[in-house]
Amino acid sequence: MSWSTPNWPTEGFVSASKPMTERHQERFLNRRAEAFFGLRDRLEAGELAIPRSDELMRELTAITRTVHGAGRVVIERKADLKA
Repeated sequence: MSWSTPNWPTEGFVSASKPMTERHQERFLNRRAEAFFGLRDRLEAGELAIPRSDELMRELTAITRTVHGAGRVVIERKADLKA
């Protein structure tokens, strides 16, 4: 399902679906992991900036990753993060 506004096109995001590119399908278990690493890469490259916020920094740095049995990156489940 796609949504759009006059100036900002958007599309649905299903975090459990497979990564968008074949190369990423070999590296990440799902779109959630792909998106988190995409965010990290853009922040490191200076393409994005986030406001200085202790709360936001705590939330972003609390997220952990593991490597799935097939060698693909998995981001910690939201339920596990909340616990």
